[in-house]
Amino acid sequence: MYTDDGSPWIGGHPFPDPQTPEEVAANIVLSWGRHDQDIFSILTTALDPNGRIQYEYDFVWAQQQTQGLVHPDSADGATALPGLEDRLRFQSVWFMSPNDIKGTAFMNEWYYDQARFPELYGYLPAFKRVRRFPTNQRFEPLVAGINLFLSDCVGSW
Repeated sequence: MYTDDGSPWIGGHPFPDPQTPEEVAANIVLSWGRHDQDIFSILTTALDPNGRIQYEYDFVWAQQQTQGLVHPDSADGATALPGLEDRLRFQSVWFMSPNDIKGTAFMNEWYYDQARFPELYGYLPAFKRVRRFPTNQRFEPLVAGINLFLSDCVGSW
């Protein structure tokens, strides 16, 4: 979604009364969470097929929009975070428990150009380093037994 002069969209819903699937998708993609920043503390219990607790996780999910923002201190009226004009959002998740995965974290960098796949990075405490993951890894479980993926939207939470 671009303005008439070719700049990234300035913010808000470009199609308040969408008439096509493309217009609906544009409204959603530009700000899934409908906020400049989101942060959610999540307690998750994964059950086995017999209903017994298999995994319990405590984690945080956070997003930062980089486009369509209002910067009161911006002299030029910029609507993107400086230096991140080619990005749309950063999306992160980090785990606090249980102890065997505590400190595990992932981050997705979404490009404004939706024809480009997001970048996916993870921190694995066991290896004490950040690793770049293949883009399709965002469709895989983040940790064992969980069915929340970095490709999931948080707009409905």
